[in-house]
Amino acid sequence: MKRIILLIVIILYSLSAFTQNEDLTSEDNIIFFYKAKLTNNKGIKCSGFDLDFHINTYKILHHNGYIDSMYVRQNEKQLCKIDSMNWTYSAEFKVSKKQLSNDYANLNIRNIDGNCDLYINKQFVRHYNNSFLTYCDNIKPFLKKGKNKIEFRFSQKDSIRMRQRSPQYLYGWDWFPKTLAPRINAVYLSFEKDVPVIDYADIQTENIKYTTSTSGDALMQINIHFRKPLTEMHEIILTNCPQDFSFHVNHNYNVRQTLQPNITGDYTFEFNIKDAKLWFPNNEGDQNLYKVNICLDNTANVLYQTQFGVRKIHLVREKDKWGESFYFQVNGRPVFAKGANYIMTYKDCEQDIIYAKNANMNMLRIWGGSDYGSDEFFDLCDKNGIMVWQDFPFACELYPVDEKFIDNVKQEAIQNLKRIATHPSLALLCGNNENWEGWENWGWKQLVKDTIQAVKDYDYLFKKVLGGLSQQYIPTIDYIHSSPVNYGWGHKESLTDGDCHYYGVWWADSSFDAYVTHVPRFMSEYGFQGSMNPESLEIFASHPYDSNNADFSIHQKHPRGFELVSNRIAEIFGDYSSDEQYILYSQSVQQEAIKTAVEAQRIRKPYCMGTLFWQYNEPYPTMGWGCLDYSGEPKPAYYTAQMLYQPMIFATNKTEDSVKIYVCSDINEDTFLTYKIKIMNQNDSTKYSYIEQKTLVHANETKLLNTIAYKDIQSFDKTTDYLLVEGFYGDEFISNYAFFTYPKNYVSKEKYWSIISNFYFPEN
Repeated sequence: MKRIILLIVIILYSLSAFTQNEDLTSEDNIIFFYKAKLTNNKGIKCSGFDLDFHINTYKILHHNGYIDSMYVRQNEKQLCKIDSMNWTYSAEFKVSKKQLSNDYANLNIRNIDGNCDLYINKQFVRHYNNSFLTYCDNIKPFLKKGKNKIEFRFSQKDSIRMRQRSPQYLYGWDWFPKTLAPRINAVYLSFEKDVPVIDYADIQTENIKYTTSTSGDALMQINIHFRKPLTEMHEIILTNCPQDFSFHVNHNYNVRQTLQPNITGDYTFEFNIKDAKLWFPNNEGDQNLYKVNICLDNTANVLYQTQFGVRKIHLVREKDKWGESFYFQVNGRPVFAKGANYIMTYKDCEQDIIYAKNANMNMLRIWGGSDYGSDEFFDLCDKNGIMVWQDFPFACELYPVDEKFIDNVKQEAIQNLKRIATHPSLALLCGNNENWEGWENWGWKQLVKDTIQAVKDYDYLFKKVLGGLSQQYIPTIDYIHSSPVNYGWGHKESLTDGDCHYYGVWWADSSFDAYVTHVPRFMSEYGFQGSMNPESLEIFASHPYDSNNADFSIHQKHPRGFELVSNRIAEIFGDYSSDEQYILYSQSVQQEAIKTAVEAQRIRKPYCMGTLFWQYNEPYPTMGWGCLDYSGEPKPAYYTAQMLYQPMIFATNKTEDSVKIYVCSDINEDTFLTYKIKIMNQNDSTKYSYIEQKTLVHANETKLLNTIAYKDIQSFDKTTDYLLVEGFYGDEFISNYAFFTYPKNYVSKEKYWSIISNFYFPEN
């Protein structure tokens, strides 16, 4: 029902520009709050906006002339004073007699960020203090026929971020400024009769008896929560609804179940789908989805509509000859995870997911410093085959465990687990980002009076509470208490046991060769910064692009960022003489970091079974780690990932006396490969050539194709020579390159950039 309501909301909102009238009256079952006002105790008054979707205090102040555009040059310095003020959003609206004849007047709110008291007609209604909750409160007792007034009175957020249930990065991160003013993702009033309403219905795959590699007889479990407990017996009916999208499975089934009255409104039962078509990640198979209508008592009225996929995803953590494995198994197959870390924001995410699919990604990790994945995000990941690793929104901090805080966390966890449980893209639940590493590695033990109690508190929140709720509401998905789950980088075990966040290349200022010698079982975080795109720099910064220019340097949030990027530029490219060269070189070193790491990790399959670089998207125009610019457009690093995340790639490994050429296959069947290897100089004179007409590459195999000793290359010279490997499997063309020295030492810069451009932008 909630999804149907939200669809209606969007339609009505689209029409609202044509149907608004001066007295703000609506005879519909939904009211938006038009002509709202924003005020504070310092005399600021803003008007001329609607209180409906994506309410952002900064944008409203900007549109009303109180502040300049947020992130241009040094304008963000204005934000501090805004964050320290108390704000009130208010609007007048009219309610008709017909609307009041309904049994409920529900105020629906998503992601109200801040500490807020709600008043209706000057009467206190409730307090909000959790941005991760969706609220639905019956405010009919506070309404009257005719004119009404709604007020959201915001006080300052808690100054200590771990006590505020809000996206943690909003308190400032090393890629984002502190922005604590109020935001509301959605707010509207809906009138409803006293009829059964389903808040959540999730369908999970309990078991599959595989009949083919892409289908099987499935045992499914459905969990339904009614907003108000049923008072009499009903028959619930599940039917495959008419197919209006090509990616849905046209599979007729009819499930009926008798529901007896109970006191909770929760019901769980099983049903079977014979010869179900399975859901697979991107490049592993089809993303088959079932769309279902839920009705009561043979009526045509659809109470709830949702979609689900039939699949089994399991995180395999087993002791083996190397240490402890960490890989995902989907429908019985091991899958090498290829993707990045995602910052969940309120922005539309459709293009992000399309880009991820086109980059051959099959996983995004929603980082714990942001938010839970939105319905839109998960729906798009379902459709496009992007597995979702969902961190709970906790990151890099010791969190309280007092009763009030835990009760708040329980509410958000239960609500969001119910909401996301049905999505076949959901692959893993994780308690937090780097909290356990912080305890073990960052000196937190010296900050607490009682270390034994601090560990007990950690275990209670992240193992008992969140782990227990995850098992209760989504038992079909694995849970880990933290990432990394065992050891932080710097410990040798971080490379042999579990997942790893390796930042030796960044924090320790190591060269990119460290990625070759530090390959873990699953690399869930690593990365390197690169400049934002030139078009964004022109908008948000000013020349020169130098750390001494405050208009530019304010967009570098990492305390050592300029230093570390400059060190790699100097090592790889040498000096630069212009802003244009700085952009080019900084983005190129980011590409080189990802190329070096991904090739090394894919060569080590099955020892290593996943690579998720930091990070995918940029929520702020920054000198940062993202492969998508703040504008949403790809940076050069995106194309690096796109090429190296293909189902089959060539990869190279250079040593002191030779170069090794591998083929790395994530294809689930044996494949024949034709390829040629050439080593040429800057004039394209061939010094070494090898052609293989047909070689068998087994399913999911990493295979050494050739080892070429430098002594076997005619007049080999690192400063003039380069390697090019090209091949076909079926109709698919793949290629790769390698230079034997840094470009600063290569004799022809023109040839170097030509090879780079042809590899990353073959259409050019």
